[in-house]
Amino acid sequence: MEDKDDITKAEQSVADKTEAASKQTATEPNGEKINKPSSADADLSLSEKESGSSGAESADNKKTDGKKSNKKDKNKADKGDRADKKKQSEDKRNEAKLKKEWEDSIVASKRVKREEIRRKFKQATVILLVFALVVTSVVYVMLLFTQENNVRITASSKNEDTSISLSMDNDIWTPYLNANGPESIWDISYNPVYNREKIDTVEEVREMLSASDVEIGDRNGEKFIRFVFMVKNTGKYATNLSYEMTLDYDKRGLQNAVRVMWGESRKSDDLSEEDSVSVDVYAARSRSRRLEGTNANYNVNAEDGFVEYVAYPWGSDDSSFSLLDYEKTFSNPDIFNQAVQNGYFAATPFLSDSYVFQRHSTLAQGDIMYCYVCIWIEGSDFDCVDSALGGYVKLGINFVAY
Repeated sequence: MEDKDDITKAEQSVADKTEAASKQTATEPNGEKINKPSSADADLSLSEKESGSSGAESADNKKTDGKKSNKKDKNKADKGDRADKKKQSEDKRNEAKLKKEWEDSIVASKRVKREEIRRKFKQATVILLVFALVVTSVVYVMLLFTQENNVRITASSKNEDTSISLSMDNDIWTPYLNANGPESIWDISYNPVYNREKIDTVEEVREMLSASDVEIGDRNGEKFIRFVFMVKNTGKYATNLSYEMTLDYDKRGLQNAVRVMWGESRKSDDLSEEDSVSVDVYAARSRSRRLEGTNANYNVNAEDGFVEYVAYPWGSDDSSFSLLDYEKTFSNPDIFNQAVQNGYFAATPFLSDSYVFQRHSTLAQGDIMYCYVCIWIEGSDFDCVDSALGGYVKLGINFVAY
């Protein structure tokens, strides 16, 4: 009985399962079965949909986060690029600054070198000049005229009605002349007993200027200046003439040993030969007490300076030589005449420290005045000493018609 009941329960269980299966199986119109999901399957499908939706949202979030991350990375990259560019710009500026400083240092170094070279050149020039001066002083006792022993002669007029001109060849007449002397001038003497280069005597110059044909132009010696020129009234009327020889400057007192012979002659029927020709020798006054009481200085005050002689006798370079005793021998006319021929006669003193002489004359229309100039250093002068080495004077001659 129990077995039957068990069979009946088993059959009932199979029937229940069959009915449940039939309920789960649907039939399409065409007779095909449609399997409907079970609640477990439905729950599983819903869970998968929800899971897919959640995954999509997660992907979108991840994509958004990726974009934000990329943007941040880009911003960081941009900032890095800007920092790199700024650093490169600063590096270039620093490099340019260092380059300029380097170039400035090179320029400064070159400037210092140039200044050093210039300074050394100046030092060398000074040394050479000093050496040249020493050599010149040792070798020469000379009178140096500026512009290579040049004497400047000028002629001018104070009004339009007067006119004068100068010439050294009687062909070219100009308002100025340059009389060029020798390259160097040594001490010589008017006195022939010293056996130096010969100087024209006063008598020789007078004779030359009295000749009908006067030799003009440069007639320099080897050691002295000598020239003859002409002054002509080229105006329409007679004119008064003022003329002077200037002593522009001197150095070391060498002018005290200088002698200037000036001769002039005018060819005019209105003048006698004696009045038409004159010759004088000029010299600076002397401070030497050896001249005190001599014939030329009998009434001369020592404070005014003593009158020089053109030249001095042999042996007078000895300070013990007495000119007063020498003049006592002049009681013998022959000795006196010989002394005068040898230059022992009074020179005309320079007018001042600035002028050798100043003169006045007249020239008729077309008249010519011949002028003779001779300049030398008188070696027998008491002031021709070593302290005058390197000394020089500058002389000029000016004519003015008025």
